Formats: sequence, structure tokens, C-alpha cells
Amino acid sequence: MSSDRIIVQTGSKLTTIFVFVVVVLVAGLGIVGYFAYKSLIEDNFRLQNEVVQFRKLTETLVRSSNQWATKKDLEHDLKAFMTKKDYATLRADIDKLGANLMAVGRTVGTIKRKVSKLEKSDDQGPVNPDIKLCDDGKLVDTHEYTKRPQIKLLTDVNLAPVAKVQFDASKDKPWNYDVFRRNHYLTTVVSRKESGQMVFHHKLEYSVPDKDKAKKYKVNIVSSDFKQAPPKSKMFWLNPRVDANFFAGGAVYRFAEGPGRPDNIVSLGVDIGLSLSSYGPTKVDSWFRLFRFGLGYNIERQAAQFSFAPFVLNIGKPIPLLSNLYLAPQVGVDTGGGLTVNMGIGPQF
Repeated sequence: MSSDRIIVQTGSKLTTIFVFVVVVLVAGLGIVGYFAYKSLIEDNFRLQNEVVQFRKLTETLVRSSNQWATKKDLEHDLKAFMTKKDYATLRADIDKLGANLMAVGRTVGTIKRKVSKLEKSDDQGPVNPDIKLCDDGKLVDTHEYTKRPQIKLLTDVNLAPVAKVQFDASKDKPWNYDVFRRNHYLTTVVSRKESGQMVFHHKLEYSVPDKDKAKKYKVNIVSSDFKQAPPKSKMFWLNPRVDANFFAGGAVYRFAEGPGRPDNIVSLGVDIGLSLSSYGPTKVDSWFRLFRFGLGYNIERQAAQFSFAPFVLNIGKPIPLLSNLYLAPQVGVDTGGGLTVNMGIGPQF
């Protein structure tokens, strides 16, 4: 008879399972809270004292200084480095891209001064056909500068061409010059320390394409200073992430009788889950995730299981040597006809 197959779940078993899940959840929250508080204190102390020092590595390569700062500090420096128009344009473009301002800096390079005195001409132009002579037939100028235009190639401290100057003493407006254009090349390499602080390396060069496109000349970088704001946590409402869980708990209600071992109240197995939302500094670095749907196999009950967890906590984030290890209180429905309450734990993919 069908009445022989009805199983009544005793209150003591249900209470035991419920208490087990609650104890595990409270213990997990306690661990997360302790390490989160400890991590916050340590991070605040570290941020106050962590500074990357400026260092000149080669003649053209430097490492920028960098220190932690607030978003307000970054905005202040950004306004100081730019015109109002450029600042407004930059902010609009950052907002358009959906990006967050993380670091602001300025790199200064210099080309040393070069002073030249009493140098001769590098070249001469053609003979002037209408030079002025004195009554005795001699040129007016002692050094015969009116006879030919005087041409000088100006170079900087790197011997890079700066301008070609011509002086024709026979003309009413004797000066003629051509200032060469320059292309500047700033190479920036950005790396990140384990603490999240970025490290910037710069190399600054220039070329004179009107004379030689391939040749590069060095620029001595005298300073390069940055300020960086630590990332702030925020909600990412659409951020699907896959993870794997090992879960344990018990059956609290049976609404049908399916294949496997439906009479077994112990719930133990593995599943793959998909969570839809998260809260943290970035999409891949979360404090907790929301709305997790899981599909797996209950080894003890020998049944496939569909589960739902309203939230999952990243207990690995504040714990040393771990990163993404999530604790998930979940409710499951399996093919054995049972409703289970479980605690899952596992990594994020």
C-alpha cells in the first residue's frame, strides 16, 4: 500500500540538520568577519606607508614614484595638470567608457642646454652677384660675409639637428631659417604589485624625421610622480561567474519518491554553479556573490540535485594564502524527491 511508503521526518533530525547548517554559517561569518577586520587594519597601515621610490635605471629608463591617495587627491592633481577644457573632455571620455579613475601622474623630461660661441659657418651659399664695394674695390665687410650667405646647422646637446639658419649680409632682411619638427616617443610599462599598487616605468625619446626618421635621441627624465587610489568595492548586478562546490547537509522534507536512496537524510555531493551578481573591487575579485544556481550530484542520496543560494561569501579573500574560496548556504531539490539544506564550499573559476 502507498501508506507503507510514507516516511515521517522526526523533529529531532530536522532540528539537528538546521542547527548544523546555522552553526557552520555562523562559524563561516565569524571567520570572514575576523579576517576581514584584520585585513582592513593591515591594509590601512600598509597604504599609509607603502611608497614606490623614483629611480633612474638607465640613461633613458626610469621607475616612477607612486603612493596611495584618495580619489579627491587624484581629482585635485588632475585639475592642476590640465586646462579646464581638457579636464572636462577627459572626464567625459572616462565616463563614456564606463571606467574609473585609478591613478594620476606627471613625467618630466629635459634636454640640457647647449651654448655655442664663435663658431664658423657649416656651409656657404652661391656668390652674390650684386655685392657692395668700396671705392678701392674691396668688400665693405672685412670677413667677406656679404659675398656669400652664411649657413649654420644648429644641434642640441645630443647632436640632434634643431634648425638650419642662413644669414645673408647683403640683404635688407638677412635671416632665413628652418626649424625641424620633432616626434617624441613616451614608452610606459605598467605592472602591479601583489598589494594592488601599480608600478610605472617610462622611457622618453625623440626623433627628427626631416633629417633621419630611424634615429632616436634620448631625453633625460628628471622626475615622474604618481598617486593611486585604492579600488573601492561596488555592486556588479550582471556579473555571471562559474564555480564548483562540495556541499554537505541533510534532507529536511520529502515531497516525492524518486530513484536512488530517497530515505537517506544525509546530503553530500558536488555541483557546478552560476552566480549572477557580485560585490567587490572588481568583477573577478568579490567579497560576496548573489543568486547562485547550481546543478550537481548528491552522492549520499544518489540523485541529481538542483540548488539555489541567495548569496555566497568569499572566505578566502581576507585569509592569507587563499584568494577566491566561497562559502554557500544553499537549498536543493533532487531527483530523489527530497528538499535539502546544505552548506557548500569551493573555488571560483
